[in-house]
Amino acid sequence: MMTGREGTRFVARIHGAQNIKEIESFTQEFSELGYNYDLPVRTYSSGMRSRLAFAISMAFDFDTYLLDEITSVGDPRFQKKARAALNQKRETANVIMVSHAPGLLKEFCDCGIVLDDGKMTFYESIDRAITIYNAL
Repeated sequence: MMTGREGTRFVARIHGAQNIKEIESFTQEFSELGYNYDLPVRTYSSGMRSRLAFAISMAFDFDTYLLDEITSVGDPRFQKKARAALNQKRETANVIMVSHAPGLLKEFCDCGIVLDDGKMTFYESIDRAITIYNAL
């Protein structure tokens, strides 16, 4: 089984990164896993796995980030750090987020898609999408 460090290296290689040591260092520091970073990921709690995955994502400059309620992981201090990192990425990238938390959606999204009975409807206003979702 892969450790957090090995998983980070694996993802870095997949993306053709030349700065693998920098990505490793960033991920270890951002995830705050400490010595657990070098333990098998299968031994991690779900929160630790989420923190690792989020940290790896933030180590890259993608055009688009696809997130599933990831910023709700961890204690309030880590959540604040995750939100700040994501807000920084939003300056140069798009964010597609799946969430049931209206506040989180309002913070990170301008528009929304509501899925109802297998049908997706796009709304140019996140507030309108939330209103429709809440009425379901």
